[in-house]
Amino acid sequence: MPGIEEVAEHLHLSSRTLRRKLADEGHTFRGLVDEVRRTLAEDLLTAGDLSVEQIAHRLGYNATPAFTAAFTRWTTMSPRAYRRAKG
Repeated sequence: MPGIEEVAEHLHLSSRTLRRKLADEGHTFRGLVDEVRRTLAEDLLTAGDLSVEQIAHRLGYNATPAFTAAFTRWTTMSPRAYRRAKG
């Protein structure tokens, strides 16, 4: 996942301006990144082609437990439980 500096540069803004514009809309960069990661994680888990470890890596997590903790925070279930429920 790109960081705020990279996104701001792509939009020809400073990171401070991007943060301010997001705040004006009631968002944070971190919140948007989490939203995108959650959506992608749900799609990838439902597709079933990749392991949880591969999905964690693809979404930019250095360790599977960090991804599992984030996913559980978003959905109140582990990635494996989500896959079983949706599979």
